[in-house]
Amino acid sequence: MDRGEPDTLRRDFLEGGAEVFFVLYLPRGKYDVLLICGDEQDVSCTRAALPGHGTAERTGKLEAGRYGCLVLPVMHRKDGELRISIGTQEGYRWKLNAMFVNQEYGLSE
Repeated sequence: MDRGEPDTLRRDFLEGGAEVFFVLYLPRGKYDVLLICGDEQDVSCTRAALPGHGTAERTGKLEAGRYGCLVLPVMHRKDGELRISIGTQEGYRWKLNAMFVNQEYGLSE
């Protein structure tokens, strides 16, 4: 979606009503996955999880013009796929404005 204003972070975002997965290929290490969620014009509710890692967060209901930040810490124990689930609750749409993946440290053999 592209709202055309007021700035890049709040203007462009992904949205949906069904659960989706982002798949990242990362070296083993400790990471924080940061998600920024919301919309200038519509109410939203976004849930994010790392299946198999026991980590999940949700924004709750965000009114139009409000934004939430979700932080998902994860110890990624082997090189390879990290799946991030994005969803919502019934009657809402999820919104994803930005995703940042910060490696705190790597793991040696």
